[in-house]
Amino acid sequence: MKRRPRYSDFLLDLFFPTRCPACERVIGWNERFCAECEGKLEYAEPVPWQAIFHAKIGSDEPEFDRAEALFRYEGTARKAVLSLKYRGSRAVAEYTAERLPEKLFTDGLEPWDIDLVMPVPMNIFKRLRRGYNQAELFARELSRESGIRLETGYIAHRRKKVEQHKLSWRERLSSAKSTYCVRSKYAGKKPLAGKCVMLCDDIFTSGATVNNCARLIKELGAVKVIVAVICYTPPKKNDVQKNVQ
Repeated sequence: MKRRPRYSDFLLDLFFPTRCPACERVIGWNERFCAECEGKLEYAEPVPWQAIFHAKIGSDEPEFDRAEALFRYEGTARKAVLSLKYRGSRAVAEYTAERLPEKLFTDGLEPWDIDLVMPVPMNIFKRLRRGYNQAELFARELSRESGIRLETGYIAHRRKKVEQHKLSWRERLSSAKSTYCVRSKYAGKKPLAGKCVMLCDDIFTSGATVNNCARLIKELGAVKVIVAVICYTPPKKNDVQKNVQ
């Protein structure tokens, strides 16, 4: 898949050849995946979003109002999103940002109905160590594609001794409630009153992170939170069947 021209990418490719984020083969400067890997990408099943995401949340109703993902967190898609997460490769973020709106902007939802694009925050020490927040890279691409304003300053991540991905499902649900918080200057205020916010993350696993971030965003006055992620870890088949009924 060829990307929209960014001539800075062309110049960068002269010194650092572009590689497929899934297999590391050298590809054209304006491509995102090699043809073989693009053909293997594991797209999300065509089922109602509740069937996938409700099954993950440890409560009757999630704090967010809708959630969509482009891929399942498996195989080629998993390799690609990990290249974003740990190597800062933008390819899968750009690819998803172009295609996910086709799923999001249905059922009457339009780009102009969303006021802000907001990434799940990363704690400052981890960001300094890694050099970027992969959720923010994805959010920036969605903002660029949709023309919706990016905002990063309302919620924060407290530093934790153990990272979310190292916890069990139940531990994630409990930990996330104390991991994220409203920034002190907005405490008790409603700067997002009446707003619809698109909340972005790279991977939806237990749902604990986006669920608690959505709760905080609504505490700030937002009336709707739409979750957009690149990948989700598939729920068990019996959970999907139960939530489709």
